[in-house]
Amino acid sequence: LEPRLVLSAQYVPNQVLVGVDRLTLDAGTGPQVAAVIEGSEVRPLGNYGVFLMNLPAGVTVPQAIEQLKGKPGIRYAEPNWIGDWANTPNDPDYSRMWGMENTGQQVNGTTGRPDADTDADLGWDQTTGNKGVLVAIVDSGTDYQHPDLAANIHVNSGEIAGNGIDDDNNGYVDDVNGYDFADGDADPMDFVGHGTHVSGTVGAVGDNGIGTVGMNWNVSLLPCKIGADLGGPVTSAAVEAINYAVSMGAVVSNHSYTVNPTQALEDAIINARANNHIVVVAAGNSSTNNDFNPVYPASYPEDNIVVAAATDQNDALAGFSNRGFNSVDIGAPGVNIWSTTPTAGSAFYGPNYDFSDGTSMASPMVTGAIALLRSVSPSASYQTIIQALYAGADRLPALFGRVSSGARLNVNGALNQLKSVSMSISRSAISENDGASAAVVTLRKVTAPFNQAVTVTMLISDGTEASSGGKVSLPVTIPAFQRQVTVAIDAIDDTLLDGTQQVVISIDYLGSEQDRLTLDVLDHETISVLATPDIVFEDAGANAGTLTITRSNTDIFSPDRIVAVNNSLRFFDRQGQLKSTVTVPWPTGFRPANQSVRDVAVMEDGKIAVFNGTSTVYVSIYNPGDGSWTHQIINNASASAADTGTGGLATTGSFVFISDLETSAGDAYGLVRYDVNSGQIDRFGTQSFGPRLFGSTWPESDVYELDPTTGASIRNFKTPASGGGAAGCAFDGKYIWFIVDDASNNLYKIDAETGSVVDTFFVGSTSNTGFEGIAYLNGLIYLLDGFLTDDIVVYDPVLRTIVNVLNVDGINGGFGLDLSGGLAPNPARNSLYVSATFSDTIYEISAKSGLILPKPDGSYRMWQSGEYWEGGLATLRNELYVGATAGGNKIRVFDLDGNYKRTIDQPFFFGLESLGGDGIDGLVDSSLRYRDVAVGFDSYIYALDVNGTDVGKFDPFTLEPLSFFQLSTPVLTLANDPAGNFYGGTALGELVKFGPGGNEISRIAGNLGALSDIEVNVSGAIIAAEQNERFAYSSTSLATITEYASGSS
Repeated sequence: LEPRLVLSAQYVPNQVLVGVDRLTLDAGTGPQVAAVIEGSEVRPLGNYGVFLMNLPAGVTVPQAIEQLKGKPGIRYAEPNWIGDWANTPNDPDYSRMWGMENTGQQVNGTTGRPDADTDADLGWDQTTGNKGVLVAIVDSGTDYQHPDLAANIHVNSGEIAGNGIDDDNNGYVDDVNGYDFADGDADPMDFVGHGTHVSGTVGAVGDNGIGTVGMNWNVSLLPCKIGADLGGPVTSAAVEAINYAVSMGAVVSNHSYTVNPTQALEDAIINARANNHIVVVAAGNSSTNNDFNPVYPASYPEDNIVVAAATDQNDALAGFSNRGFNSVDIGAPGVNIWSTTPTAGSAFYGPNYDFSDGTSMASPMVTGAIALLRSVSPSASYQTIIQALYAGADRLPALFGRVSSGARLNVNGALNQLKSVSMSISRSAISENDGASAAVVTLRKVTAPFNQAVTVTMLISDGTEASSGGKVSLPVTIPAFQRQVTVAIDAIDDTLLDGTQQVVISIDYLGSEQDRLTLDVLDHETISVLATPDIVFEDAGANAGTLTITRSNTDIFSPDRIVAVNNSLRFFDRQGQLKSTVTVPWPTGFRPANQSVRDVAVMEDGKIAVFNGTSTVYVSIYNPGDGSWTHQIINNASASAADTGTGGLATTGSFVFISDLETSAGDAYGLVRYDVNSGQIDRFGTQSFGPRLFGSTWPESDVYELDPTTGASIRNFKTPASGGGAAGCAFDGKYIWFIVDDASNNLYKIDAETGSVVDTFFVGSTSNTGFEGIAYLNGLIYLLDGFLTDDIVVYDPVLRTIVNVLNVDGINGGFGLDLSGGLAPNPARNSLYVSATFSDTIYEISAKSGLILPKPDGSYRMWQSGEYWEGGLATLRNELYVGATAGGNKIRVFDLDGNYKRTIDQPFFFGLESLGGDGIDGLVDSSLRYRDVAVGFDSYIYALDVNGTDVGKFDPFTLEPLSFFQLSTPVLTLANDPAGNFYGGTALGELVKFGPGGNEISRIAGNLGALSDIEVNVSGAIIAAEQNERFAYSSTSLATITEYASGSS
């Protein structure tokens, strides 16, 4: 029988809910239902045809459901699930937590106003957090032994406490529960009390019957101590702490402190942003305006920073709180905040719990809210999370003009922002042989516009258990003026005695997961045991009886280790003993020279897929049940004859994936998907992400795609420009955003591959004279408005509205900047480059505040481009492209600090009006040639380039490339484990373990040669094959390696 990981499900173990058809069964239904299962008892639950059945001893819930299903008059039979109460915790100090739920109660002598709170109590009905969300507390330390915190303190499983060794090779010895970056040791204990108070607000354990409760009942807190035991925060410690937190996988960090500004700290924040990490910062407690008196880190311009002001129990801005319309983002409770303090007391707090005031108390409210958002939407971008935070907040008159959102944190509102569409399901459990339409999912618009069509992507996690019309990834559209639609879910039967399997159904909208639910698929296979005789005497001795075990189906394959050796499959047991050998046939008869077997994998149905051939390639499928073979030729596929580590194969469901090298003229390259069931063959992997440059011309108003190196035209297409020339174009990685230099104020969204207009937006303008330039940055469109108005209009294409207007000249003192010509973003600094055509000057300004950014030496980021009449700006990776029309079409290229690098001549007959390339890579023809392919435990496809370092991630259903990263050490083969780590085998016979981002974690060497293949199973076992006679067995810890002889090369 095939072992599978079965997720536990909570239901009453001896009860089943039974629904009956009242038209079929009469009033005496109860006894009829009970008669189906001898010894059962039933009672009606009301009078609408639902009964609760108590099962007799020895009958399990799945068995009962199988027996009841299909009986006349019975509509369904389901487990009696155990649910949860509405989420208000039982922590005795909860009534003091007015910031979570304010009923008007008196707290610390102050009576509050009802609902002047974060609505955390309502948000907890959606989620109470997740231990998989890691939150860094960058502060004075944390009392990690506090009884209300200990269960939520992060434990580094890769580290052994107290052995003085950096077991996980992350650069920090014994960092089991965080680290003290001020003193350089592994004990982040808090003696000041500040960090412990902050920690409790973020994540004091909820519903544990003691003390208080954090915004997250369940979370992983990572203590990062950045100050001496009784001292203040140290910048270097803060920098190291942020980088450490990011490397450990923290998704958000809390910073309730102020320090002097440094580039090092800003760079750490920039690095955090590159890793989708949000930095939450206290605004400060000096009652000043940060717009005019900046404090740090709150006043850094990066858009992954969220700055929190403090509000009181009556929704007023706290008297001590800093503010700033451009520099402070959101309000949160920060007065009379009750939270955890060190158990031994501290220099400032009493033992265990105490009240405190400050923006230091407001920021962890926000940090905790972000952690909750991450618990329901772990893959969303930081921009999406922050936008939900602001959009879901409560607008308050007391905060208008004082914080940019004009609002106070509302946790429930923020969570709702992540649900444009919600799901429900008709049944929480089905049997695997229920067939088509076993359950029905209903999708409903929540925040999505009722008058617009909304298309989401539905994903079903396990296509071997359930699908919808044979698909596990499918678009679902809720039409305009319609509230909901339904989707049928089909059960898929198998031949495995695998118990109850849990299938996750999720929906994705605009790149963010909106909702998910679980569907339990109950096994209908059984095992029966018969004892003959059924009574024996204790002195009967050996062979007194026989146990006959019968299963309702037969598996076709036992869990051996299979090694492809000398064009054969060799089956070994767990001790490395050879059990049997099966020759891999050549489909057309005699196997030609150099046409060798390269890789092998076991499919989910127990059959074995083989990469069969070198310059001629077949996918050959072996059925161990009857010994039969089937073969499918993959035309123009190849592996390297000289490198036996090429030619990778992996499987998931009915799909077989192979890597395909270009080894001779006419060969294809990339990856291939072969569907064993349908016979369909699809090629993919021929594109990766790279810089793309677009330019618009005047007066022709076409858009051209240009070679970023030579400036040569790749292709061009017509645009909707009329009544004026093209004024600008921007590129978001998939679409071109195009504006026309006229008074229509229309913004066009254009498919970058086809040139077709997919949407049109009426923006409006402050000058009504059209726009001069455009840039795309973090989901927003920035438009240089009118000729020499110095206004930049910030437009949100999702909300379809202007969200801000920056008068750049006025913001910077009214010096007459006379901006015109072009805009381009710098995503790394959340800034914009804007040109002033007549002064030949380019300025770099904050996209958030509009201020000209300073350099580390105190001067401003501005320089002369050397070109009068700039013809647009664009950023491609780490370079700024400046177009020029005067003196002939050309593009001057600078680094992002304004240092000239080179000039590209333009072949256009028409004038170059604008450039588009906004720091976001698009799909380009790939130079990657893949040597190996693996199916990750996250169901994505990972392919290893022939160079051994570049890895591409692909969607197994759409086949679209999702991302690319590099391994820090070259390897010949690739595998993935359930934790998201990667494993590779080197030319020296070493097994190397990499983190999810590709950084090496550990390695182990054996007496092996170059490794040609590696596989990891669900239990963490690793098998690796070398190119000369041996294979090896290890585990994901790489603690030991055991080697075996395979008998041949």
